[in-house]
Amino acid sequence: MVTLIFSDMHRKNPISTIEMLAQEMPVEKVVFLGDYDSADLVRELIEFKLPEAEKIILPGNHDYPFMLESQEVGSAKVPLFLEEDFGEKEYGEEVEKWRRCPVLKEFAKRYLKRENMFVHVEDSKKRDIVYCHSSLYDSKCKERECAHVKYLPYQVRESFFSHEEGIKRENNPIIRNNLLVMKQMGYSIFFRAHDHTQIGWSICKDENPLTAGMHFHEDPTIRDFELTLEPERRYIVSVGAFIRDSYAIFDEKNFKVKLVDRRTRLSGI
Repeated sequence: MVTLIFSDMHRKNPISTIEMLAQEMPVEKVVFLGDYDSADLVRELIEFKLPEAEKIILPGNHDYPFMLESQEVGSAKVPLFLEEDFGEKEYGEEVEKWRRCPVLKEFAKRYLKRENMFVHVEDSKKRDIVYCHSSLYDSKCKERECAHVKYLPYQVRESFFSHEEGIKRENNPIIRNNLLVMKQMGYSIFFRAHDHTQIGWSICKDENPLTAGMHFHEDPTIRDFELTLEPERRYIVSVGAFIRDSYAIFDEKNFKVKLVDRRTRLSGI
């Protein structure tokens, strides 16, 4: 059976793509990893039904402020990190949609009550799998007193690399500490998003995640590429951003992940 994984939609609706894929393969589960930027889109995803398929909807850093606002009353001020995406008027309109829509209010309330609202863990037939928008490890735990960090939990704000620094393949402490958390928790596969990039990292399970040789999985031709997940290794897979026509298809039976970039397919490359 197949799991479809979408994230970072930023107002782009993936439902037609899901319906198309469901005609081509036996979809058992659809996972949304956050950053919707639209109350209407979140409501549509909540109400969307695919026959015989489980649906998991997780929040991202763009959604968490709206979920908090949905439970409050009074004026709302756009957070600094969303100022480029929303003006005051547009942000206020989105907040009102979250406050007035019973479906959205209940969705937010249910997640806000959870002990760990940002993470979904599954005990699969072969190994444990964890889904989260950004990170399992808080690299800025010493900055917790900062109001901005309090407002935006690390599971939805922690980037693995910056565009200025590039990707530190071997010595990235955030990636290594995420692999360490995975080992401590017994997770074999971590599906994430947030950085809008399709990348994979893996290490041998019996080695120290902080010092082990880390394999970097990427597609040098920028085409769709497939990872075969080996049982003796631990994986982090960034699924990419649907706003860029990227998503992931996880074949749990054969333990393969296909990272799809529809831009290259449509351009005929």
